[in-house]
Amino acid sequence: MTDSYLYQDTETFSFVPIKNGLHAYAEGGDQRPVEVMIFAYAFDDDDVEVIDLTAGEEIPQRVIDAQTDPRITKVMHNSPFDRTVMRMDPAIDIVIPIEEIHDTMVQALCHGLPAALGDLCDVFKLDADEAKDKEGKALINLFCKPRPKRQKLRRATSASHPEEWQKFLDYAGNDIVSMRILHKTMPLWNYSPLENQSNLRQGDERYLWELDQKINDRGFKIDLELAHAAMKAAEDRKHKLAKRTQEITKDEVQRTTQRDKLLKYILKEHGVYLPDMKKSTLERRMNDPNLPRAVVELLAIRLKASSTAVSKYKKLTEATAKNGRLKASLQYSGAMRTRRWAGRLFQPQNLPRPTHKQHEIDQAIIDLKEGHLELMNEDVMEIISSCVRASIIADEDKKLCVSDLSNIEGRFAAWVCEEEWKLRAFYAYDEGLGPDLYVRAYANMFGVSPSVVKDHERQIGKVTELMLGYQGGVGAFLTGALTYNIDLEELARIAWPELPEYIKQQAYNFLDWTK
Repeated sequence: MTDSYLYQDTETFSFVPIKNGLHAYAEGGDQRPVEVMIFAYAFDDDDVEVIDLTAGEEIPQRVIDAQTDPRITKVMHNSPFDRTVMRMDPAIDIVIPIEEIHDTMVQALCHGLPAALGDLCDVFKLDADEAKDKEGKALINLFCKPRPKRQKLRRATSASHPEEWQKFLDYAGNDIVSMRILHKTMPLWNYSPLENQSNLRQGDERYLWELDQKINDRGFKIDLELAHAAMKAAEDRKHKLAKRTQEITKDEVQRTTQRDKLLKYILKEHGVYLPDMKKSTLERRMNDPNLPRAVVELLAIRLKASSTAVSKYKKLTEATAKNGRLKASLQYSGAMRTRRWAGRLFQPQNLPRPTHKQHEIDQAIIDLKEGHLELMNEDVMEIISSCVRASIIADEDKKLCVSDLSNIEGRFAAWVCEEEWKLRAFYAYDEGLGPDLYVRAYANMFGVSPSVVKDHERQIGKVTELMLGYQGGVGAFLTGALTYNIDLEELARIAWPELPEYIKQQAYNFLDWTK
């Protein structure tokens, strides 16, 4: 039972950029761990106190004792940051129990509100003296990170910038004022108050958030050897792709990643206009039989050189903690409207779909680590992309288990739309008495038995269910087809004989209209 609230916030310095992830930031890389420079707090409705730790001031013993007192709720905005830096800074070294924390950022996200404190202040129209100081970002950039290497002064302090430091202290205090008002103002329907802690059940939002914090603190083990090897192989391949680009364009374009130059060159030399360099646009145009061979090759190089897989490996090398685990990679209720988890850093919920068989991936990992992948694979960038998921590994003597919700979008759409036949089909499938719904979707469309539907045909059924189930149209279907590598020409050839005549006539009429 909560007897009191302790509102608190920290301002910190680290030699590692926060974009590398919370735990890499807190560990500080090869330098010292994160330093808590300012600690601001207030009990209940008391005045705000700001402690300048850089000036030798100390956090009061009452506040230190409160950190582990279950009768006092610790209120923070983005609590993973504050409780992590307070634990990682050797001068503080306090572990705050997760079950004693109330996070106003999560309180906001659970109700479809913005995560940022400043944005929340705008939403609730707090007075100017209560709102998050708009100059705060500039002060954070000044004091919370190293100065650029070209500058003689490597770190700004109260000694080098006394006036700005005083503003920074005021800024820290204003955060507490804003947080306290928002804590009292925002709803609690979807984020159980701590008074109900004893009644928490599995599935309750508060229970799920506490579980989420434990998951994020633990993280998962990363194969850093694979990540480094993949980055090196990709970099070598990019150099060769760049050289080939220069040969094709006679040095007018140095790399296909130079988007504007490439677009201009293709238009000038080949008369081909491209509206953009999106993957979907390039893949569509590459199927045009009238496209000049040189343009097709340039677009293929562009797709390979722009692979997002390399950026994922890079993020792993930057964000993985010293114990070899990637932490804080999920944000609870991060997708504001649906309140689903959102990926952070490595984006583990958005990994490339492998285009190779598992035995090919296993061999490619060996080849990568031994440094001769290019000798064994023609398309280096594609196989590297297929290996991304293998970066997540189990600890020694542990087993890595993977789970997912089965067709959750289709189930929800069927329930909302009261499609009884589909709900019965889901029930039958779950009981082992009926076919997979993606298989059934394909079978229904093409008039075949579900028993003869092959894996690649199931993918077609999956695209129709996922892309068209929520009022998606032609554009959504095209996007899904490209995502799942569906050959639309082949699909049209198969589907055409089964289409009713009136549908065919509508297609002809639309084609005439577009001319």
